[in-house]
Amino acid sequence: LETAWPAPISPGAISGAESRAPHWRPRPH
Repeated sequence: LETAWPAPISPGAISGAESRAPHWRPRPH
Protein backbone atom coordinates (compact mmCIF):
# COMPACT_ATOMS: atom_id res chain seq x y z
CA LEU A 1 0.00 0.00 0.00
CA GLU A 2 1.47 3.31 -1.10
CA THR A 3 0.58 6.70 0.32
CA ALA A 4 0.87 9.98 -1.56
CA TRP A 5 2.19 11.90 1.46
CA PRO A 6 5.02 10.99 3.88
CA ALA A 7 3.42 8.29 6.00
CA PRO A 8 3.23 9.10 9.76
CA ILE A 9 0.54 11.78 9.54
CA SER A 10 -2.96 11.80 11.02
CA PRO A 11 -6.24 12.43 9.10
CA GLY A 12 -6.87 15.60 11.11
CA ALA A 13 -3.39 16.91 10.28
CA ILE A 14 -4.01 16.15 6.58
CA SER A 15 -7.26 18.14 6.55
CA GLY A 16 -5.81 21.05 8.53
CA ALA A 17 -2.60 21.24 6.49
CA GLU A 18 -4.53 20.92 3.23
CA SER A 19 -6.85 23.84 4.02
CA ARG A 20 -4.25 26.18 5.54
CA ALA A 21 -1.05 25.35 3.63
CA PRO A 22 -1.61 23.72 0.21
CA HIS A 23 2.11 23.62 -0.65
CA TRP A 24 2.24 19.81 -0.36
CA ARG A 25 0.29 17.58 -2.70
CA PRO A 26 -0.02 13.94 -3.78
CA ARG A 27 2.74 13.10 -6.25
CA PRO A 28 1.55 12.67 -9.85
CA HIS A 29 1.84 9.01 -10.83
